[in-house]
This record gives sequence, C-alpha cells and structure tokens, in this order.
Amino acid sequence: LWAAFELREGPPYWPPFASMLVLEVWNSSAGPLARWVSNGAVAGGGARPWSEFRRQAEALVPSEAECKADLPRAVRREEERPLDPMWEAQRLISRPLAVVVPALAGALLALLCVAACQRARIGRCARGKPRASSNSPRLLGDDALGA
Repeated sequence: LWAAFELREGPPYWPPFASMLVLEVWNSSAGPLARWVSNGAVAGGGARPWSEFRRQAEALVPSEAECKADLPRAVRREEERPLDPMWEAQRLISRPLAVVVPALAGALLALLCVAACQRARIGRCARGKPRASSNSPRLLGDDALGA
C-alpha cells in the first residue's frame, strides 16, 4: 500500500517494521473524504476527496488485457527468478529446523519417560520389594546348587 499509493515523498520509502496503516473515510460538508494515517501521523499529503482516492485505487487494478497478457516466462514463474539472499538463507535454515525440533522434542520425551521409570523402580526398592532379575546370582543361589 505504501508504494502503490505513494504515501512517502522522500526516503525512507518503506515504513518501519510493525507499522500500522489506517485508511480513514468520512463525510464532510464538501463531500466524502479519505486519508491515510500511519502510526498516528497523517501520511500521503492529508485528506483528499473520495473521487480522487477512488481514481488512484482503480488505476492500481489491472485490466482484463493486462491479466491475460503473454508475459515472459521468467515473470510468470516465480520459482525461476533468483531469490533474495536473505530469503534463501531463511528457507535453508527453516528446513532443518522442521526436522531437528521434533527430533529433539522426541528425545526429551523419551528421556523423561526413562527418568520416570527409574524413579518408580527406585521407589519400589526403597519400600522393601526387591527387584526380580533373571541373571541375579542371589536368585540362582541355593536352589540352583541343590541345597
């Protein structure tokens, strides 16, 4: 909207990050008016007649002929154009994160389950219930020797 409606006359032409842009439309004694307000300050030269705003807005809408124009292949296919280096880096970073984060979450969950099982096992032993194990020498003890 900033670029399309030419709301800034001088640099910087792009609004600050997380800016708020509001289109105010109201009736006055002279007829309907429209104005842009950005972050609490009037932008784009102040209030203008609705008819002027409407002409500018309608000029931004492509005609049917423009929509059906035979554009060069590089313009029609977004993926063939080179990406901005910042977005390319972001795309490459986000792909591994989509795999690494769930894997780390799964590993953490498994670790918590093992810790909970160990705690439960230690609690049973502390209450006097010995652990039964097939390879414990005590269980093989006297019965295994025939005594």
